[in-house]
Amino acid sequence: MAATTSCLPGVIGRISGAYVFHRPNDVAMLQITEADNGQLTGTFSDVAVKAGGRIESIQKPFTGVFDRPQITLTFGDLFGHQNVSGIVSLNAVELQIVNATGTVEAWRFERSSAAEFNEYAGVVRRSGNTVAANAALVRAAGGYSQAINAASSWMTSSNLHVSKIPAIEQNYRRIESQMESIIQRQRVTANGVDRSQLAVAVNQGDVAGSQFDIQVEQVWNGIMRGGNSLFSVLSRDSADCRISDADIRSKGASPETLAAWRASCNQVLSAKAKFDSGFKYIAERYGEVKQIEAEATRHRQALVSQANRLR
Repeated sequence: MAATTSCLPGVIGRISGAYVFHRPNDVAMLQITEADNGQLTGTFSDVAVKAGGRIESIQKPFTGVFDRPQITLTFGDLFGHQNVSGIVSLNAVELQIVNATGTVEAWRFERSSAAEFNEYAGVVRRSGNTVAANAALVRAAGGYSQAINAASSWMTSSNLHVSKIPAIEQNYRRIESQMESIIQRQRVTANGVDRSQLAVAVNQGDVAGSQFDIQVEQVWNGIMRGGNSLFSVLSRDSADCRISDADIRSKGASPETLAAWRASCNQVLSAKAKFDSGFKYIAERYGEVKQIEAEATRHRQALVSQANRLR
């Protein structure tokens, strides 16, 4: 009996079966079924690592024609075009694929199995986990650096405003002194109309003091909002740093990236301790400012009452 074509050495027989193409961050499989007339049907599967370690899994049906050794597969929207052509050898299918940049790549699918595809897919997924874990650590370290710099800037700016507290108190005393001076004039003024006008001037001093209150509050409320925000950020970052190296390694992070992240953690923990002390000090100074403001307000109100009685 004459041998069939599929059994002759060096002759390509039926190509039904599984074929796998793989590289570090991508694995693809063609599962092909060939009919007697050379018509093909099958499924294309792909698992790839995308930006940031995101895993993309694709499974698409295809049809095709095999005219030894030429092969043409017809997809729907895969690869940005419908038809993909290539060459079949004894144990491989090599397709010409146009990638996302428009460059033609040769994908050589070796005869294999779905089990081997799944093994490679596991490697790709672990690679994606490493990329994602490393990217997360790099982002976190960048955030730590920003928080540390922001905390340092906040402390510098806040201490500058602390140095201005005596000037705030002096300005309140200046306003009160002017009001007291007007009241002294009011006491020795005989004309009632003139005394009323002087009383109005005292009230205007109180208005000036209230406007200064607003300016002081705007500055110090802004300081404290910024401090509270940084306290929350540094507290969150410090909590992140309590995660063990073992837990992070289990997510796939590389030793080098983990070491760099841990170094950033040590910096943020040190910055947090320093900030906590500085924030407490600034909060206490804010309390002093509020006390100065409250005392100045009471004093002005008392002066306004005196002036109104002397009208």
